[in-house]
Amino acid sequence: MKRIALLLAVAAALLAGLVSAAAPIGVQIDQTLAFRHLLESHDLLVLTRYRLLPASQTATDTFSSITVDGSGDVVDCCRLTNRHTYTDTTSMSVVEDAGPTTITSFCTLGADQQQVTCLGTGLGAGAHDFTITYKAGWDAYAGTDALYQLVNQSAVVVTQRTVQDTGYALVGLYVANSTEFDIFVGDGVEDTFALTRTPFYTDDTGFTVYIVGDIPTTAYTYNAGPNEVVFDDPPPIGFIFVHYPYTGGVRWGNASNLARLMGSPTLWAAPSVKTQTPTWRATGSLSATQTQLTTDLRQQLRYLESSDPAVGTGDYVDATGITDAGRTVALAAWGNITSVIPTSFLRSSFNPLTLDLATKTAVMANEVASAAAATNVGQAAGGLGSQLLGTGGAAMGMLLTAIACIAMAVLVITRKGEVGVVVGAIWLVLFGAWLIGWAPQMWFWVATALITGIGFIGLARERLLGGG
Repeated sequence: MKRIALLLAVAAALLAGLVSAAAPIGVQIDQTLAFRHLLESHDLLVLTRYRLLPASQTATDTFSSITVDGSGDVVDCCRLTNRHTYTDTTSMSVVEDAGPTTITSFCTLGADQQQVTCLGTGLGAGAHDFTITYKAGWDAYAGTDALYQLVNQSAVVVTQRTVQDTGYALVGLYVANSTEFDIFVGDGVEDTFALTRTPFYTDDTGFTVYIVGDIPTTAYTYNAGPNEVVFDDPPPIGFIFVHYPYTGGVRWGNASNLARLMGSPTLWAAPSVKTQTPTWRATGSLSATQTQLTTDLRQQLRYLESSDPAVGTGDYVDATGITDAGRTVALAAWGNITSVIPTSFLRSSFNPLTLDLATKTAVMANEVASAAAATNVGQAAGGLGSQLLGTGGAAMGMLLTAIACIAMAVLVITRKGEVGVVVGAIWLVLFGAWLIGWAPQMWFWVATALITGIGFIGLARERLLGGG
């Protein structure tokens, strides 16, 4: 019984040591989505919203009964629970508790920023207790300290990458589809053939089958369970080619496929791990995937806004679409995301009357609305001049407008009874020229003022002459 008790005590001690050595960096997967039909048919994107939260800035670790040898060297001590912000003992304090005696100057920090080694401390040989205080937290960690992995239903890691940053962010894994094929030899008797790889789908989507080398056939059934192709009739003697979509062994929609976020095994003996089964976005075409991914990406970014205390509402997504900051987050998750959903990142004209802007009075709201309308009109019409006349459209527009102004001025002076109509027509012409980009706003107002003045002079002259 004493031996059993001793073994249990040793096991408990080992278990406690493993628990204390667990990664202090907290990993959390908040939502994982899987999309297909991306850059090529059946390609796969797994997009995850995650939190990678290191420990607080100030950390204190205690180490009990650590052996000090006759040379004053601290043996097998000490591996920090958290990473130290610095690559040396800057901002670190190593204290032997009994004295207490500070031995920081005798200690060095390993390249992993966790292992502390103390030599020639002057402490007496025997067992000692130590307390190490140091700076940990956000500055001590980087995206390379954690791995994001896609694991298929056979528990095989299909692909992995380091995450881009600590904190709250998006990370994506992209797996390109390839067409695999198996070659079988028909003997006129056998009708069932087992595939060597796991197709992307559980049915015959994407399959092409040829018998006797080059004769296509659809007279077969694919059974996903045993991963076999069963022909309606045994193929004749000759080669059989079976082509099928393959995405790293991932089977679409299988609940055993996992997205996994974990601390780097090179930093922690027992890194913390979080897994989640993706929500499968089963779309039948590229355009359908574009629509679904656009909607889900915006929702993911909105979730990030509400989760991250450093990000304000509307920073990533506003009423007009995904902002520049949101675009940066999305591109960090997957660089080709704008190739799939380019329209999601196109910003429309700025409208200050969004839900994020509170106005105090109706008068202020009307003034802001008027300014927004003017801005939108200018942006909408600003490019038409160049489109109609090429890169020199603006300069040509100025010249044409100047000629038109001179011609209209002469017309106003020479026409006696239709001055008001002509002046109004001139104003409308210039206004239209300004709207389509042929006349700068300054030209419009100056020319309008001049022509209107000339018109009034002509009108006064006509009345005076008529009266005289």
